[in-house]
Amino acid sequence: MSNSINNLVYYDFPWGKGELFFNSQDQLIKLNINLSISMIKNDGYVSPNSVKFIDELSWYFSGKKITFSIPINLNGCTAYYRKVYQTLTKSVTHGNTITYKELSFLAGGSPRSIGQAMKGNPMAIVIPCHRVVGSSGLGGFSGGLDIKQFLINLERRD
Repeated sequence: MSNSINNLVYYDFPWGKGELFFNSQDQLIKLNINLSISMIKNDGYVSPNSVKFIDELSWYFSGKKITFSIPINLNGCTAYYRKVYQTLTKSVTHGNTITYKELSFLAGGSPRSIGQAMKGNPMAIVIPCHRVVGSSGLGGFSGGLDIKQFLINLERRD
């Protein structure tokens, strides 16, 4: 399966612009949740799954529980990272959190390797790395701790 970008869609997150990348099989391959640039280009093509994903994101940001249903492609990730992401997605439900240490017991590895997997997550929110926290605080988040806290609070609003 291809990981080359076939469709790029821009999305207005509550905190600013983000990018959704889809491959030629219309699978989500990357999600940038925090753009630092303001120049937006689009070739006009919007794939069916990108439209569906935008609808699902809108539903999610309205505070509703959702299981994202679009196909994703993790071919660029190691087998260990894929295992961690699958364990996280299946084990930690909307509105809940888990520590790096607890996730390491479930998925294997160490808390540090879990942190590295979260840092390498190409699809924040879909693979809910914001739900993984430190034993004495938020831990890290590539999108910024303010966004991590926002997502945790959003999911706990229910």
